[in-house]
Parts: sequence; structure tokens; C-alpha cells
Amino acid sequence: MSGQEKTLKIVHFGMPQPFLMNNIVIWMERTGQNRDKLFACDIETGESVTLEIFEGSEYGMSTPCVYENTVYYVSPEGKLTAWNLPLNEKKIIETDTYVHDPKCNGKLIAYLSGNHGEDCILYLIKDEKIIPVAEGVHSYYLGQNFISYNRYDKNYVYLPLR
Repeated sequence: MSGQEKTLKIVHFGMPQPFLMNNIVIWMERTGQNRDKLFACDIETGESVTLEIFEGSEYGMSTPCVYENTVYYVSPEGKLTAWNLPLNEKKIIETDTYVHDPKCNGKLIAYLSGNHGEDCILYLIKDEKIIPVAEGVHSYYLGQNFISYNRYDKNYVYLPLR
């Protein structure tokens, strides 16, 4: 709020995508040749903690997301995980497919079935049902009432709550 810049952590490799949860920043970072870590850092104190270590796991390349007090990410074992940090409660959300880049808006959870590309399917979890939305999805965004996604160089919008 002061308008002053503050270094929270020096990142040596890659460009992590930070997510803000109250005064906590969450991100996934490559920290070694075969190691990624899920970090949390308190903006006020600068204190950081490693939430999860991905040693030789391809799931460390998946971007987490934050909704309210919960971090949604793919565990090192490939499980879609919802971790409420203040309560320290982890919940595994069962899927039958590979999970990559999960996102949540409080009503819906979306994820890709691969690491972006023509063989990727965008899935949506609504009322505990897993719904395939589109194939060949390169990237997507989950809004409050829609999912926008890119498929074969075209952009689409899906309205699941209508």
C-alpha cells in the first residue's frame, strides 16, 4: 500500500506466476534440474515456506491457483489437491485423467488433460461431475460465469452456469 517495491524472493530460473491470497503470495518455482517447489510467502514479513516439493515429478510444471483461502494444485503424485491453508486441510479431488493447470472460481473447477496442445482436453468439474468441454485446448481462463479457451488458433467462450 506504500507504493514501495519489495523483493520477496530471488527466482533463478523461469518466470513463476504468483497468486495472491490475503497477504500471502503462492507460486510454483523450478529450484533444480529435476526439482520444483510450491512456495508461500507472507508479503508483510517476507517469510516464505515450501508447501510441497516435486522431486523428478512432471507435475511441478503445473501452475497452481488460489481461490479464497484454498490453493488448488496437482500433487507430486498427480492428484488434484485443494489445500485450505488457514485450516491446514487437504482434500484430494478424484479425476480419471491427467491433471494440469487447475483453476477454481468457487463453483467450478477446470483443468487440462495435458501440458497444452492438440491432444489436450479441457475438463470442468461441476456438482462433482467431470465434463469434457473441448479438445485441442492450448490455454484457458476460468471466470465467475464462463470459461474462455484457445483451440486451433481460435478463441471460444463456454457458459456452464446458464
